[in-house]
Amino acid sequence: MAGINSQIGKYRTDHEIEKQRLELNWTKILDKLKTSKVSEYSKFLEGEAHLELYLQQYPLTDSHHIEYARESLVRVENLLKSGGLSRTFEGQCLLAKLYYAQGRFDDCLASVDLALNSIPNDDQEEPHRSSLLLAEIYSLKGLLLEKKDGELFDIIQAFDDSCKLSRTYYAEVEKAKHLNNENLDIENSLIEIAYQRLPLLHAANNNVVTAIEIFRSYIQNVHIKSLETMRQTLIKQYAQLLIKCVCKGNYPQINTSSDDHNHNHHHHHHHFLPHRRNSQPLFVPRDVDEEILLLLLLGQSSTLNEAVLDWQPEYEAQRERSHQAAYNILSLLAIFLSRKQAFHLIADSYEQALRFSFEHFQTWYNYGLALISSGQSFRAYLILKECLRMQPQNIQVYLQLSKIILQDIYDLPSLFETFPSSGEDIQPMLKQTFTQQQQQQQQSQHEQRPPFIDLIDEAINYCQQAKELQTPPLPRSLLLLALAKSFKARQSSIHHDRQKLFQSAIKELRECIELDPYDSVAHFHLAQNLSFLNQTNEALKSIETCLLLSPDDKHALHLHTLLLTAKKKIPEAYAQIYRATNEYPDINLLLTKASIEEELYGCEQSIVTCKEALVVWKNEIEPLVMNNIHHVRGISNSSAGNRTIGRSQNPSINMEIENENNPSGIIKAEDGIKNLLLLGIRPSSGLVNDENNSLINHRSSTSFFSIQPIYFNLIQIFEHLVRYYIKLDKIDESERCLKEILLLNPFCHQIFYLRGLINDARGQFKLAKQNYNDALAINPFHFSTLIQLTKLLIQIGNYSLAEKYARDAISIQPSNYQPWYLLSLAMEARGEFEQSVDVGATAVHLEEDSPIVSYHSIIRVL
Repeated sequence: MAGINSQIGKYRTDHEIEKQRLELNWTKILDKLKTSKVSEYSKFLEGEAHLELYLQQYPLTDSHHIEYARESLVRVENLLKSGGLSRTFEGQCLLAKLYYAQGRFDDCLASVDLALNSIPNDDQEEPHRSSLLLAEIYSLKGLLLEKKDGELFDIIQAFDDSCKLSRTYYAEVEKAKHLNNENLDIENSLIEIAYQRLPLLHAANNNVVTAIEIFRSYIQNVHIKSLETMRQTLIKQYAQLLIKCVCKGNYPQINTSSDDHNHNHHHHHHHFLPHRRNSQPLFVPRDVDEEILLLLLLGQSSTLNEAVLDWQPEYEAQRERSHQAAYNILSLLAIFLSRKQAFHLIADSYEQALRFSFEHFQTWYNYGLALISSGQSFRAYLILKECLRMQPQNIQVYLQLSKIILQDIYDLPSLFETFPSSGEDIQPMLKQTFTQQQQQQQQSQHEQRPPFIDLIDEAINYCQQAKELQTPPLPRSLLLLALAKSFKARQSSIHHDRQKLFQSAIKELRECIELDPYDSVAHFHLAQNLSFLNQTNEALKSIETCLLLSPDDKHALHLHTLLLTAKKKIPEAYAQIYRATNEYPDINLLLTKASIEEELYGCEQSIVTCKEALVVWKNEIEPLVMNNIHHVRGISNSSAGNRTIGRSQNPSINMEIENENNPSGIIKAEDGIKNLLLLGIRPSSGLVNDENNSLINHRSSTSFFSIQPIYFNLIQIFEHLVRYYIKLDKIDESERCLKEILLLNPFCHQIFYLRGLINDARGQFKLAKQNYNDALAINPFHFSTLIQLTKLLIQIGNYSLAEKYARDAISIQPSNYQPWYLLSLAMEARGEFEQSVDVGATAVHLEEDSPIVSYHSIIRVL
């Protein structure tokens, strides 16, 4: 065999052809052979050229073209086997590649063994072409051993040898300047697969550190041009390895000293690894998270920049490959960043990918999900509507759209008159001017249709379509449909429509539970809707089932407490809420606890609980501000209908409770606003004057009379404090509490309501009445204001107007006994005794099942 190899040189008389072989320029070789004499070597060259051209179009690693190769490469096989050159080293190498392309793996393995046994001894007599062929043969051997389930050590050794030889080949070729510029980045599927498989096999062999060092050498390489064509793939695989196999405890630090590096690691890998940069790197990752993020950002930058934007048919295959590479990197980046709660960075990444993702549903859908997670729900709503246009039969898009609508309603609870105790805002209602609102108040209730009602109808429509797309319907479709109907029921002022919608929602929930009896959320909402209809016994059964399925559900514990208070089991309810607040220091739970304590122990204990709620408000929210500064900045100018930030991510006001610097125990809201300004956050849309830290009137028309959602809980806590101090006859303390929240916005309806309470307590009825009227002018559906104004009007003898406001309150919360009782008092004062008795009986009946806090104070979607 060595003699045959030595005789091959007599055929190589044309140096131009040999130069083209080194440059892998097979087209020119075929053109040259057309004018040359026919010989064994010319046939061999023709077969080699046709085989390499075929493999450039259909890589060996692609197994989808085996049948086509068996038909197309018959003549090539005959050309390679003509004469005695087929028994040479190069001939066996080419035949091995041909057999692998045709799926003849046994023949391929035989040719590989023959080729490895016929390696020329005198390397100087062999051209660089033989070095590349030998590297390919070792890669083929590794692939064949993998298919035959060979020893892992032998497979690693084969790919190791392939990488060493290919590195030598490319280094020598570059040094000799044999390759033209257009050939420097030529792809070789066998060499690429060797470089890719080697570190992964080391990782599979529990040599993770070795795999990491090999990957790092690939990424840092600058001399081997062939690596440039697969750098994106290597970055992706390396990032996957770090995500799956490496944590902070076993992370090998990057050693920037090349000398120490060579002494501290396995030498048998470094003699084929590429050279490192000579200059000091600008950034060295300190831990595994930084290295993963750096890799993925490098991969993202590379794939986005190299994405093919030309939509002509001839570029379709190239475009699809470049786009798929970008989508793979984006998916990894999204997985990693989601663990770090950096959803705004995920959204930014997908937004950059939209420029080449025309009609690509998955990218748009993932972008919408990232926007939802980052709190930019209004933008997510618009993006998901585009997704719905792309795939109108996709159930998940319908459900996500309906979920966004319902969650936004919860994040702006004062849109709804049914959430009197949950801190309120009326931004969507204030899309009209103040004058238009006054005109709207004069219209009949049947003519009023706030904009959010259209959103609820839209959510119902989405859920209904999702329900119809699958038989039996998806349980989540039924659940969201029931929630949307329940929302709409709470907005209806017509008793018949309200009852019908509640019954329909309960029906959907029961069907959902039949399909998925272990869904605790469905049991919770069934209990809550039954509570709205005052079916307390059935609601208790449902909430107990919910607690059996999910004992740690704080919303279920809260509703169970309220149902116990409705059954007048106040001690049991207090024991329940006491345990719940110890496990979950939630503000709504603490405020309910304060209300129960008022009933049992008096207002002093309730004030202590409210101060605990203030501490919770500070401790839960303030740390999140520091971690979400960029996120808050990025969405601060979003639409008025957009949820600014999730409830668990709200920025806070710096507060101090009962310490040396603040002996009075009053929370200093202005200190927190100063801190937010230092962080670059303007919590009240530019309403803070930097000179004297006082609020100034620079709000837009849509938010002038509103409090931002980040302060809902704070307003709610102070509202309880004001009421408790008034009951204790500590008017000055309640006045001081009011002054603390005036900095947020002195023109919101909550502030006018609290002013009215204080003036009412001082006996300044005329001024209190004006305050209540101002609050209702801003938000005519504020239930607490309607109740207090009705009481005041009865007290001053204006019974006709009191009756009017009592009826307005009944239209908002017909199951609440307070407006019914006040209506009976007004009727009695006007001499309508028979009607007063009937209305009073209704109030007594409702009071029997009335909770200590409204059921609507529990805010939950899923």
